[in-house]
Amino acid sequence: MALGSAVTFGLIWLTDSGNPLTTLPLEAEGPFELIVFMEPGATPDHHEFVQSNMEARSAQLEAPEYCDIACSLAEADELFASSPETRALITAENVPTSWRAQAREDVSRSMVTELARAFSEGPGVFDTGVGPRPLQLFLPQD
Repeated sequence: MALGSAVTFGLIWLTDSGNPLTTLPLEAEGPFELIVFMEPGATPDHHEFVQSNMEARSAQLEAPEYCDIACSLAEADELFASSPETRALITAENVPTSWRAQAREDVSRSMVTELARAFSEGPGVFDTGVGPRPLQLFLPQD
């Protein structure tokens, strides 16, 4: 497995709706966040496809935000702060970028999961994740 794929797999495992860490509180309340991880070689057209489709679902999703390479590396710094060896393997060439959108308050986790499944089939998409602000679950809280 390529390093980029391993890193992305780790991030997806943290955010995946089937991950025991994010499904422990089965009664978890929203709002939930949808993350669409992009392939490292995703083209501008691929990004436009994801962004425009997220924007088209304004009844279910807040405005999407893009996490570029710098943002993704900053998240890796936080997520892997206790494992400098792992963090050293993550570079600008292999870190996945992502599109994120928070679901509106009245949107269920199952609806966000269905949206994630739909987005996972999009061009340039590596995978998707759903959770109650999934990556924030694993970051230190102030």
